[in-house]
Amino acid sequence: MTKEEYYQVLKDLEEFYDQKRTELMKDYARSNCPYSVGDILKDHMGIIRVERIECYLTDPPQCMFYGTELTIKLVPNKKNTKREMYQTNVIEKVR
Repeated sequence: MTKEEYYQVLKDLEEFYDQKRTELMKDYARSNCPYSVGDILKDHMGIIRVERIECYLTDPPQCMFYGTELTIKLVPNKKNTKREMYQTNVIEKVR
């Protein structure tokens, strides 16, 4: 084995490790997420209706929710703004 072959195999192993690590982190985040698309969640900034859920690769990994901001009456606000909410910031599931 030459030096170039060694470094190529090492690079391939690092890429494989990174891929498996990312998969594990996403699996962990999804398995520890009690919310789903369509839920209405409240945090310290307001209320949203969840339209999309993505994994946020922190330590430990968590989910990030994207959706439309709602008023206290649970209707979209006039500007129809979208925002995100981290799983750790969720205070309660409104509906």
